[in-house]
Amino acid sequence: MFCFASLLVLAILSIFSARYREPTKQALDCVFRRVTLRPCTTGFDVKVKSVILSKLMLRWPSVARFINKRFELLSWIFVITFFVSLAWSVRGGYLFWSTGNCNGLNQGGFCAFDPTGKNNAVSGMGLECRTGGAPTGDLTLSGLDLNQFPLMEGKTDKQLVFIGCYACKYTKQTYPLIKQLIASYHPSVRFVFYSTHPEADYLMAYDYAVQTLAPTKYFDWMDALYLESHDSVASESATIQLIKDLGIDMEAVHKIIVDPATKAMTQKRKYAIDTTGIYGTPTIFMNGVPVVGPKPYRVYRQMLNQTWF
Repeated sequence: MFCFASLLVLAILSIFSARYREPTKQALDCVFRRVTLRPCTTGFDVKVKSVILSKLMLRWPSVARFINKRFELLSWIFVITFFVSLAWSVRGGYLFWSTGNCNGLNQGGFCAFDPTGKNNAVSGMGLECRTGGAPTGDLTLSGLDLNQFPLMEGKTDKQLVFIGCYACKYTKQTYPLIKQLIASYHPSVRFVFYSTHPEADYLMAYDYAVQTLAPTKYFDWMDALYLESHDSVASESATIQLIKDLGIDMEAVHKIIVDPATKAMTQKRKYAIDTTGIYGTPTIFMNGVPVVGPKPYRVYRQMLNQTWF
């Protein structure tokens, strides 16, 4: 087993330095002979063991004696540890490619491929921004009547529910990827506006008014808000100007906004969205599976199509 352990180390070192290529060949020959139940003829195992123990003996004699007595056992431990680490790394790489996180979809914890946690960040309630931290097993659409929200008809049976906030930078970051996904794969999409920022709360009424008065212009309205800066979204005067630019009757919009029934309706919507268990935006249900936080485009594509590519 020591020959195999040496081969693993030397094979990596030989990539960067020619001096290790000859020892790598000897280690490979030794491994091959051991696998075929024959002893090493090169003396490679004895040579390397002697080099290691001689260096240890000069500094730490007790350590050298300990290793000498348990050399084969330590070699086994090294090799097993190597393969466990390799398997864990492969798993982490696969999960990062397929879900955007080494630990799995919507999971928290450190990921070596995403050390900043940007693929798992969300805008929480209020102004709080965070990464991961909440289980998605409780996220569900079962208690939400989706018929009350705008629908973009698709050409396939794929379905997507996009819950986002116009004032959320992570939703703004994700929205162009979703538009690209729609253009490429034509799913049916429900767009649900959910305010996670106090300065965007007033938009709940405006959003409802635009949807009610000008459903054909709603997606232009939504595009404009997601493309605007945070400061513009927080400005009611900028929102009013946007409505005028879209050719929507501002007086009719104002009547809906000041109507007490509108406030009741928007509150009812927000409570209904809360039943999904949402804890931040963007939250996207891809064919019923919740995806929280901005992910790379490949993750959305794979989850929508339920294929690797």
